[in-house]
Amino acid sequence: MLPLLEALVKRFSDQLDVIAVYTQPDRRSGRGMKLKAGPVKVLAQDLGLEVRQPECMNEDEYLWLREQGCELILVMAYGQILKQELLDLPSHAILNFHASILPSYRGASPLEGAISAGEKETGVTLMQIIRELDAGSILDVEKVAIEPDMQRDQLADKLAAACIPLLERNISSIAGKVLDFTPQDSERATFTRILTKDDSLLDFRFNASDLYNRICALAGWPGTAFEVNGDRIKAKEIRAVDGEGCPGEILSADKDGLTVACRKGALRFMQLQRPGGRMMSVGDFLRGYPLNVGQILDSSDIVPLVGNQPFPYRKRRKN
Repeated sequence: MLPLLEALVKRFSDQLDVIAVYTQPDRRSGRGMKLKAGPVKVLAQDLGLEVRQPECMNEDEYLWLREQGCELILVMAYGQILKQELLDLPSHAILNFHASILPSYRGASPLEGAISAGEKETGVTLMQIIRELDAGSILDVEKVAIEPDMQRDQLADKLAAACIPLLERNISSIAGKVLDFTPQDSERATFTRILTKDDSLLDFRFNASDLYNRICALAGWPGTAFEVNGDRIKAKEIRAVDGEGCPGEILSADKDGLTVACRKGALRFMQLQRPGGRMMSVGDFLRGYPLNVGQILDSSDIVPLVGNQPFPYRKRRKN
């Protein structure tokens, strides 16, 4: 979002006039739980733009946008379901920069869906917003490669940068109000869902390569974890390696890492964190929390990140 916003002001201001930036309200964070502005707000203020942060879009905001003569709304990862009244508001169009090559990976977590599925390529689709989930007609697509070992935040940066050439190719058509849309083939659609904290848990009954893709997809939040005797152990610095054993069987546990067998192959963890503790090297972790070769770690049933039908809507559980 940030590169796109900066480009709108610094490169395309002669064709589009940004009257306001809408972003989520400030949230409390950190040890002192102080209100903290998000990066979109910070950049918008630095660019001298008006920032509006309603908890949800409402009649007051609709009225304000009408008074400003709003002709075009551009949306990217806003995080709210947009009502028909807003979709009907701009006199020209309401367009969304969706982080996948539609109709694949519609829904709430397209980056995570593409990485977890082992895709080698994804992209940003500039599309028309309609009430059906990410089903609007397509204006254009900018593709990017998903490189080996790429994690979600790295892919997010690439996709954010990809919005610039995508907008540049289409800015004249958008400003000139001449848009040539192509309908999606909904029969080819796949869907992603809202993530939860429990998505961090591993099921060693899967192949290590498939779990590794999921680990890369969920790096950061909700991250990766497994359970031992009811304790949720968080993990970082993970690789898929060769190994053979029963799913969940510890193949090695020493200063060189914790290696756990999967259905095929194994995962090696280099950093672990027990509940209430800090993340540390496996060698240091094992001094206070023994894990033994031959021990079988629990496998947790996991919910797929991608499906052929829309997932039931549910709010993300708070940490």
